[in-house]
Amino acid sequence: MLLFDIDGTLVKTGGAGKAAFEHAFKQELSIDNPFEGLHLSGMMDAAIIDQVVEGHLNRKATPEDHEAIRRSYIGRMGLEMELYRDRFKTLEGPPPLLLALKKAGCHLGLATGNYVEVAKLKLEVAGLWSFFDFGGYGTDATLRPEMTRIAIERGLRHAKAPISMDRIWVIGDSPKDVQAARANGVRCLAVASGWTSAEDLALEEPDAVLQDLSDLVGVLELFGIESD
Repeated sequence: MLLFDIDGTLVKTGGAGKAAFEHAFKQELSIDNPFEGLHLSGMMDAAIIDQVVEGHLNRKATPEDHEAIRRSYIGRMGLEMELYRDRFKTLEGPPPLLLALKKAGCHLGLATGNYVEVAKLKLEVAGLWSFFDFGGYGTDATLRPEMTRIAIERGLRHAKAPISMDRIWVIGDSPKDVQAARANGVRCLAVASGWTSAEDLALEEPDAVLQDLSDLVGVLELFGIESD
């Protein structure tokens, strides 16, 4: 079972998500520059709302805050994807890798901080959504380890057969991906295709660190899969 992060691992949206969130915070809570001093890589969408509201309004985010920002953010995301179309990038390695993994009979899922609607939108634009049969999303949890646990449980139900923990991998580009994998007792491939260097990712002690997913044969070998 292979669980993929999205942003920085499979695609880069060029800032569309950040712009959509900025619009939502401005429209719903009159917050300007919501992400000043905030490092977003690996954060869950709901956790972003918690941190912005607490940092700018000096209070805890309410369920009403979450629902209003979520609704506005999702509603705006399609427009921002159009506006940022020239900056959107499907990373080079994932399409052939996902095709090879699917052909090998692997169970492919997502472990992403994105709300499920946003995850689908991004991956449909990238042409990758159809590769994934299940996942854990920012819709499911505020904390990444909990979301990853949900993704694993859904994957096991999808597989309809036992899969040992050492045959389950999280693939992501942030320290939070590694930490979530470790919290759930599964393996992790960290890739430096996002916003964290290979050296900094190595400090989290993942099972492997690669610059990106472009070495198809090497990545398949890492997962114990023979290439054609």
